[in-house]
Order: sequence, then structure tokens, then C-alpha cells
Amino acid sequence: MQEETILWLPGWGFQAEVFAALDAAFPCDSIFCSVNWQALEKTEDMLTRAKTILNTVEGKVLVVGWSLGAMVALELAFECPEKVSRLVLFSPTSSFIKRDSYEYGWDERVLKRMKKQLRRDVDQVLVDFEAAMFSQSEKNNYLKKIQTICSRDHEQSLATGLDYLLETDLRENIKIIMQPMLLIHGSEDTICPEEASLYMKQHAAGEVRRIILDGAGHIPFITEEERVIRELARFYCELTGSETVTSRS
Repeated sequence: MQEETILWLPGWGFQAEVFAALDAAFPCDSIFCSVNWQALEKTEDMLTRAKTILNTVEGKVLVVGWSLGAMVALELAFECPEKVSRLVLFSPTSSFIKRDSYEYGWDERVLKRMKKQLRRDVDQVLVDFEAAMFSQSEKNNYLKKIQTICSRDHEQSLATGLDYLLETDLRENIKIIMQPMLLIHGSEDTICPEEASLYMKQHAAGEVRRIILDGAGHIPFITEEERVIRELARFYCELTGSETVTSRS
């Protein structure tokens, strides 16, 4: 059986290296590719970049997205169902901001304020955002670990990412997406609350498995790495008919 390619889609302000440890969840002969959100000019660039990578791959692709990357993953599944076999989404949401009849997001004024702050001090905005990713019990152990893989991208590019979060509403899309999904969310995620993934599970057309990690914040694949790797390996094996994932040792 030909192994599927795994496509990594990171969150706002991060590079795909944030997923590095998760390679261990997949067979040793798997092919990996990724998209980074640097040097963005317009919001459409995000889906265009992801589609470009997707279309260079032979066969089906398992798409792994985190936060903003999870939203792009949903768009890929909606627009390219013949290429996307399944989705693994960390801290996902179908709308990052609050909208009519949807309370599980940010007030849009907060993101607009972040855009203004980017013009004054990019580094401080990113430092504040990094700190918000962790629950109180996680911060001391993990904050320094992620600071080396935060992208420190240009202000305009980061602002474009915020525009994407402001503009994108995928609530209708998830009612049509048929690919199996694994949703992994921290119970103390203050950036995308766990209710956002519950909403997705309740409205998705296809099979959805949702896992809540008690005490975890917005980046559970870093703070609960071993558990997440086990869950990814199980999801992969069940859907491919494999008995086990070959060790990478």
C-alpha cells in the first residue's frame, strides 16, 4: 500500500517546524510537506499556497492543521475533496471571531487592535501571543521551547494573517466536508475555546473524533506530545487499515 503524504499547516506566526516531533506518529516511509505563512501579501495567498503544494503531490494527502492552519485545512478539504483524504486539526475553529449566532470566537475589535499594535512593535505582539497559548500550569515548562520557532515575520505578512482570521467563516463549509476528522483541543485553550471544535463536530457532514486534553492550552501537540502522537498513530492506522506504525528509531 502506498503511504499517503502528510501536509503540515502551522498557526499564525509560526513555521511548520512546530510540528517536528509529530513525524513519529506516521510510518517511517511517509512523505512530509509543509506550508509556511511568511511574506504574505493578501489573504487569498494562504489557500493558494496550500493548494499549490497539494497539487504537487501524487495521490491522497492527510492534512494536519493547527489553529489558523486548521482553517486553511478545512478550506482545502472543501475545495479539493479528491486530494484530501482526512484531516487532523489542533485547536480548530470554523470562525475565529464571533458572528451572528456564533459566540465561540474573539471580538473582532481585539484582532483589529492587534493589527495596529503590529505597526508599533511586532516582537511584543508575538511575545504576548505566545504567552497566551499556554495554560497557567504549562507556561513555565514550555514557553521558551516555542520561542525559537515563532516566525518573527514581517509586520505586513502577519497583518495579512490576522485579516484572514477576521474574514474567514467556514461554518457552512463544514456542513459539506465529508472527510474523516480528528479534532484535538485543550480544555484551557483561551485562543480557540474548546466549544469551537464541539460546534464543528456537531455540524460536520463526515465522521469526527474529538479529543479534549484536560489542562492543555492552545498548543497541545507540544505540551501533551506523547498522548498526541499515540492518538495520531491510532487515527492513521484505523483509517488506513494498518496494524501499527513502524518505529522511527
